[in-house]
Amino acid sequence: MSNFNKRARYTIYSSSSSVSLSPPVSPLISPSVSLSPPVSPLISPSVSSSPPVSPLISPSVSSQLVSPLISPSVSSSPPVSPPITLTPECNSPPLSPTFSSSPPAEQQTEAAVIDHFLALDSIESQSAPLRLSAMQFYLTYPKMPNTCTEVFDALKDKGLSLVKYVIARELHADKTAHIHVYFKSHKKLSVKKSDYFDILKRHGNYQTCRSPAHVIRYVTKGNKFITNMTDRELSIKPKSVPELIMEQNDLNAAIDLVKTDAGLRRDFVRNSVLVTRSISRIVNTNIQSSRPSTSRELKFIMPEIVSKWDRSKTCLWLRGRTDTGKTSFAKSLFKKPLIVRLIETLQKLEPSHDGIIFDDMKFSGFGKEAQIHLLDLENDSDINVKHNFANIPWGLPRVFTSN
Repeated sequence: MSNFNKRARYTIYSSSSSVSLSPPVSPLISPSVSLSPPVSPLISPSVSSSPPVSPLISPSVSSQLVSPLISPSVSSSPPVSPPITLTPECNSPPLSPTFSSSPPAEQQTEAAVIDHFLALDSIESQSAPLRLSAMQFYLTYPKMPNTCTEVFDALKDKGLSLVKYVIARELHADKTAHIHVYFKSHKKLSVKKSDYFDILKRHGNYQTCRSPAHVIRYVTKGNKFITNMTDRELSIKPKSVPELIMEQNDLNAAIDLVKTDAGLRRDFVRNSVLVTRSISRIVNTNIQSSRPSTSRELKFIMPEIVSKWDRSKTCLWLRGRTDTGKTSFAKSLFKKPLIVRLIETLQKLEPSHDGIIFDDMKFSGFGKEAQIHLLDLENDSDINVKHNFANIPWGLPRVFTSN
């Protein structure tokens, strides 16, 4: 898609209030943009009759659409917003938008299922009392303007015993800062009030800490923290051979690493073709992700729905056939996005990345909770990848593409 000599069609399903034909869809799944094959400039575009398929939903042989994200079905089906057809900039004038007031029944079913369970989740999160019992805790205060020292003093003023602590300040992509706190108390704390750890008129996200090493590794990555722990206690465990392989851009170097690990060496001897093919795929993905983006040089007519997309609250879904420019359009929305085609690539996420593009990935093997975490923009999410965890900061914009 280095040049756009042909005309492409984008169909957008929006939750924007500017479209008055139907109520909004789920707050976690933003407008979907569909890219269709080129259309002749002499023929007026029409809206495709086939409904879009979510990148998080695998098609079923049954006539009823079932989302792997939410397994139960809901009989009530609120309508979704109408599709809008727009044309990217090219030599001839853009086509006029066309509207359809009758969304597909499958799309209505999907929206009803997601809205129903998101509403239940919201009610539970607001009404359920906080119940934490542990000696170690992990606290996150979003959009916190205070310094680490001020946070430490505020926690001490609440009478907390911070036997071991790390308080870190992380600057987010939208230039707002949030505070991470790990601490260990001298005795087990039983927390039943949701405002127990509230400080400086701020409420945060509070959890028990089941993996102190992982939390400490994450909060200290930016080197902006205060602590009473020794360098040895803060030391990061050396990366394993599989982790090092996941970072390689050279196939020969990756194969050499395989030979240094007893388990991988055994697998390589048993089936070298399969192992080489698997590692080759990882290396090629890394090479593609590390290439500088050229899509910023392409010119797109930005749909109004996308220009009003609230990146901190909803994810964006782009749907269209192969070679219609979905990935190029997604790249044009960011300065430095992380392209993810294998879930392990999330381990390469850095503070400099201003967005994540999940490009033509299959999520049918993910559990419901794992898929919700991928879409959670209000909290930091730890995503389970092979042999490790990857952390996605809250509020980091996410785009999903699918065929």
